[in-house]
Amino acid sequence: EMLPWKYRLFLWGINGVFAEVVFTAVHDFVVSAATDRKFAGSSSIWSFFLFGLGVVCVTELLHHGLAQLGVPLLARCALYVPTAYVWQIACGLFLDLFGARHWDCTNSHYSFSQGLGALEYAPVWFLAGLYFEWVMSMLKGVKMTTCTAASLLA
Repeated sequence: EMLPWKYRLFLWGINGVFAEVVFTAVHDFVVSAATDRKFAGSSSIWSFFLFGLGVVCVTELLHHGLAQLGVPLLARCALYVPTAYVWQIACGLFLDLFGARHWDCTNSHYSFSQGLGALEYAPVWFLAGLYFEWVMSMLKGVKMTTCTAASLLA
């Protein structure tokens, strides 16, 4: 049994925002040829919902289906890459309706869909898939319990 969806949405949302901040900080450091040492990454509150919903509604379902079929770990991670791109494009198009998209990949070498994504980030999405699988393996053993003051003092 898994954690209820609202807790998983929170977990994946927080993980996604944190990963985006780390990625943008490292990316800016590398692009600046190590002259930008602030490591000031960025994200958006939108990312919390995009990552949370994307993982709970799409990636978890894909994970369970592929695992039931016996698809090996690395093959599952490879399949998460195009899934991430499709989700990124869909969310980007949605946010564009409100002028709220906070990423733009048009300056990337292999940018596509008017800057909604870039192929050079495929290895990052693959690594994100490995991280997702690792967290999913830990979540299988997590059970909800009622926390009371008495149980904290025991």
